[in-house]
Amino acid sequence: MKLQNGNGLTKSLEDYLEAVLELSFSNRSIRVKHITDRMNVKNSSAISALKKLQDAGHIYYEKHRYIYLEPGGIRAASKIYSKHKVIQRYFREVACLETKKAFKAACELEHILDDKDIEKLKKALSTRENEKDKKKRRGQGPINLILMEAASNGLIKSIDGRMPVADLKKGDRIFLERISPDRNIFEVFCRGCYVYLGQTEAKKITVE
Repeated sequence: MKLQNGNGLTKSLEDYLEAVLELSFSNRSIRVKHITDRMNVKNSSAISALKKLQDAGHIYYEKHRYIYLEPGGIRAASKIYSKHKVIQRYFREVACLETKKAFKAACELEHILDDKDIEKLKKALSTRENEKDKKKRRGQGPINLILMEAASNGLIKSIDGRMPVADLKKGDRIFLERISPDRNIFEVFCRGCYVYLGQTEAKKITVE
Protein backbone atom coordinates (compact mmCIF):
# COMPACT_ATOMS: atom_id res chain seq x y z
CA MET A 1 0.00 0.00 0.00
CA LYS A 2 1.16 3.53 -0.72
CA LEU A 3 2.73 5.37 2.19
CA GLN A 4 1.60 8.90 2.98
CA ASN A 5 3.45 12.05 4.12
CA GLY A 6 6.76 10.23 4.54
CA ASN A 7 5.73 9.00 7.99
CA GLY A 8 5.62 5.28 7.14
CA LEU A 9 1.84 5.14 7.59
CA THR A 10 -0.76 4.27 5.02
CA LYS A 11 -3.78 6.53 4.55
CA SER A 12 -5.82 3.97 6.47
CA LEU A 13 -3.43 3.96 9.44
CA GLU A 14 -3.41 7.76 9.42
CA ASP A 15 -7.20 7.66 9.74
CA TYR A 16 -6.92 5.32 12.74
CA LEU A 17 -4.31 7.57 14.37
CA GLU A 18 -6.59 10.57 13.84
CA ALA A 19 -9.46 8.65 15.42
CA VAL A 20 -7.42 7.83 18.54
CA LEU A 21 -6.40 11.47 18.86
CA GLU A 22 -9.96 12.78 18.49
CA LEU A 23 -11.38 10.18 20.87
CA SER A 24 -8.80 11.24 23.45
CA PHE A 25 -10.73 14.49 23.90
CA SER A 26 -14.07 12.82 24.62
CA ASN A 27 -13.04 9.66 26.47
CA ARG A 28 -10.79 9.30 29.50
CA SER A 29 -10.33 5.64 28.52
CA ILE A 30 -10.37 4.51 24.87
CA ARG A 31 -11.27 0.96 23.95
CA VAL A 32 -11.46 -0.88 20.63
CA LYS A 33 -15.24 -0.44 20.59
CA HIS A 34 -14.82 3.33 20.53
CA ILE A 35 -12.65 2.96 17.42
CA THR A 36 -14.99 0.58 15.61
CA ASP A 37 -18.04 2.73 16.38
CA ARG A 38 -16.36 5.92 15.19
CA MET A 39 -14.88 4.45 12.01
CA ASN A 40 -17.63 1.94 11.25
CA VAL A 41 -15.17 -0.93 10.83
CA LYS A 42 -14.99 -4.52 12.02
CA ASN A 43 -13.33 -5.38 15.30
CA SER A 44 -10.66 -7.46 13.54
CA SER A 45 -9.76 -4.56 11.21
CA ALA A 46 -9.41 -2.14 14.10
CA ILE A 47 -7.24 -4.53 16.13
CA SER A 48 -4.96 -5.15 13.14
CA ALA A 49 -4.50 -1.41 12.58
CA LEU A 50 -3.92 -0.70 16.27
CA LYS A 51 -1.22 -3.37 16.46
CA LYS A 52 0.56 -1.75 13.52
CA LEU A 53 0.37 1.66 15.16
CA GLN A 54 1.77 0.16 18.35
CA ASP A 55 4.62 -1.49 16.44
CA ALA A 56 5.41 1.93 14.97
CA GLY A 57 5.60 3.37 18.50
CA HIS A 58 2.59 5.67 18.10
CA ILE A 59 0.15 4.13 20.60
CA TYR A 60 -0.04 1.81 23.55
CA TYR A 61 -2.41 -1.07 22.92
CA GLU A 62 -2.92 -4.34 24.74
CA LYS A 63 -5.85 -6.70 24.29
CA HIS A 64 -8.74 -5.94 26.68
CA ARG A 65 -6.86 -2.84 27.92
CA TYR A 66 -7.13 0.87 27.23
CA ILE A 67 -5.59 2.59 24.21
CA TYR A 68 -3.61 5.81 24.47
CA LEU A 69 -1.20 7.83 22.38
CA GLU A 70 2.51 7.68 23.08
CA PRO A 71 4.46 11.00 22.90
CA GLY A 72 5.64 10.13 19.38
CA GLY A 73 2.08 9.29 18.43
CA ILE A 74 0.86 12.69 19.58
CA ARG A 75 3.47 14.38 17.39
CA ALA A 76 2.65 12.19 14.39
CA ALA A 77 -1.08 12.67 14.86
CA SER A 78 -0.57 16.43 15.21
CA LYS A 79 0.95 16.67 11.75
CA ILE A 80 -1.82 14.57 10.23
CA TYR A 81 -4.87 15.85 12.08
CA SER A 82 -3.88 19.51 11.95
CA LYS A 83 -4.61 19.47 8.23
CA HIS A 84 -8.09 18.08 8.87
CA LYS A 85 -8.81 20.63 11.59
CA VAL A 86 -7.63 23.57 9.49
CA ILE A 87 -9.97 22.59 6.66
CA GLN A 88 -12.84 21.98 9.07
CA ARG A 89 -12.32 25.32 10.82
CA TYR A 90 -12.11 27.17 7.50
CA PHE A 91 -15.41 25.78 6.27
CA ARG A 92 -17.05 26.41 9.65
CA GLU A 93 -15.79 29.95 10.29
CA VAL A 94 -15.05 31.41 6.85
CA ALA A 95 -17.53 29.55 4.64
CA CYS A 96 -20.07 29.44 7.50
CA LEU A 97 -21.03 25.79 6.99
CA GLU A 98 -22.73 23.82 9.73
CA THR A 99 -20.35 21.84 11.94
CA LYS A 100 -21.35 18.46 10.52
CA LYS A 101 -20.98 19.67 6.94
CA ALA A 102 -17.61 21.26 7.72
CA PHE A 103 -16.42 17.99 9.27
CA LYS A 104 -17.56 16.00 6.22
CA ALA A 105 -15.84 18.44 3.87
CA ALA A 106 -12.60 18.11 5.85
CA CYS A 107 -12.76 14.30 5.67
CA GLU A 108 -13.17 14.45 1.90
CA LEU A 109 -10.53 17.09 1.23
CA GLU A 110 -7.73 16.34 3.70
CA HIS A 111 -6.14 13.78 1.37
CA ILE A 112 -6.71 15.92 -1.74
CA LEU A 113 -5.48 19.41 -0.86
CA ASP A 114 -1.72 19.89 -1.01
CA ASP A 115 0.50 21.94 1.30
CA LYS A 116 0.08 25.11 -0.76
CA ASP A 117 -3.69 24.84 -0.50
CA ILE A 118 -3.50 24.36 3.26
CA GLU A 119 -1.20 27.39 3.64
CA LYS A 120 -3.84 29.53 1.92
CA LEU A 121 -6.46 28.32 4.39
CA LYS A 122 -4.11 28.94 7.33
CA LYS A 123 -3.52 32.50 6.14
CA ALA A 124 -7.26 33.15 5.91
CA LEU A 125 -7.81 31.75 9.40
CA SER A 126 -4.87 33.62 10.87
CA THR A 127 -6.44 36.98 10.00
CA ARG A 128 -9.52 36.01 12.02
CA GLU A 129 -7.79 34.83 15.20
CA ASN A 130 -8.41 38.03 17.10
CA GLU A 131 -11.93 38.61 15.77
CA LYS A 132 -13.68 36.02 17.91
CA ASP A 133 -14.71 36.88 21.45
CA LYS A 134 -12.55 34.47 23.42
CA LYS A 135 -11.68 34.28 27.09
CA LYS A 136 -8.68 36.56 27.67
CA ARG A 137 -5.78 36.31 30.08
CA ARG A 138 -5.13 40.05 30.18
CA GLY A 139 -3.74 41.42 33.42
CA GLN A 140 -2.74 38.02 34.76
CA GLY A 141 0.78 36.85 35.45
CA PRO A 142 2.68 34.14 33.57
CA ILE A 143 1.30 30.63 33.81
CA ASN A 144 2.50 27.27 32.57
CA LEU A 145 0.42 26.07 29.63
CA ILE A 146 -0.30 22.79 31.41
CA LEU A 147 -2.18 24.75 34.11
CA MET A 148 -4.38 26.70 31.69
CA GLU A 149 -8.03 25.90 31.13
CA ALA A 150 -9.65 25.11 27.80
CA ALA A 151 -11.05 28.07 25.81
CA SER A 152 -8.37 30.46 27.09
CA ASN A 153 -5.56 32.22 25.27
CA GLY A 154 -2.42 34.25 25.72
CA LEU A 155 1.04 35.05 24.40
CA ILE A 156 3.91 32.58 24.67
CA LYS A 157 6.39 34.23 27.02
CA SER A 158 9.02 31.51 26.95
CA ILE A 159 9.72 27.97 25.79
CA ASP A 160 12.05 25.89 27.92
CA GLY A 161 14.36 24.02 25.58
CA ARG A 162 13.78 22.74 22.07
CA MET A 163 10.20 21.98 21.05
CA PRO A 164 9.64 18.78 19.04
CA VAL A 165 6.73 20.63 17.44
CA ALA A 166 8.19 23.47 15.39
CA ASP A 167 4.94 25.42 14.88
CA LEU A 168 5.17 27.34 18.15
CA LYS A 169 7.63 30.06 19.13
CA LYS A 170 8.08 32.84 21.66
CA GLY A 171 5.69 35.73 21.07
CA ASP A 172 2.98 33.62 19.40
CA ARG A 173 -0.61 34.19 20.49
CA ILE A 174 -2.18 30.81 21.17
CA PHE A 175 -5.69 29.67 21.86
CA LEU A 176 -5.98 26.52 23.99
CA GLU A 177 -9.06 25.04 22.38
CA ARG A 178 -9.38 21.62 24.06
CA ILE A 179 -7.75 19.47 26.74
CA SER A 180 -8.21 15.72 27.03
CA PRO A 181 -9.99 14.56 30.23
CA ASP A 182 -6.73 13.15 31.61
CA ARG A 183 -4.93 16.41 30.67
CA ASN A 184 -2.46 14.42 28.62
CA ILE A 185 -3.15 16.10 25.26
CA PHE A 186 -3.56 19.84 24.60
CA GLU A 187 -5.10 21.16 21.37
CA VAL A 188 -3.62 24.56 20.52
CA PHE A 189 -4.66 26.89 17.70
CA CYS A 190 -1.94 29.28 16.57
CA ARG A 191 -1.31 31.32 13.42
CA GLY A 192 -4.06 29.58 11.51
CA CYS A 193 -3.05 26.01 12.32
CA TYR A 194 -3.46 23.37 15.03
CA VAL A 195 -0.75 21.86 17.20
CA TYR A 196 -1.23 18.95 19.59
CA LEU A 197 1.01 18.83 22.64
CA GLY A 198 1.65 16.12 25.20
CA GLN A 199 2.33 16.94 28.85
CA THR A 200 6.09 17.06 28.30
CA GLU A 201 5.80 19.74 25.60
CA ALA A 202 3.05 21.66 27.44
CA LYS A 203 5.23 21.94 30.58
CA LYS A 204 7.91 23.71 28.53
CA ILE A 205 5.65 26.61 27.57
CA THR A 206 4.94 29.67 29.73
CA VAL A 207 2.03 31.89 28.67
CA GLU A 208 0.98 35.38 29.77
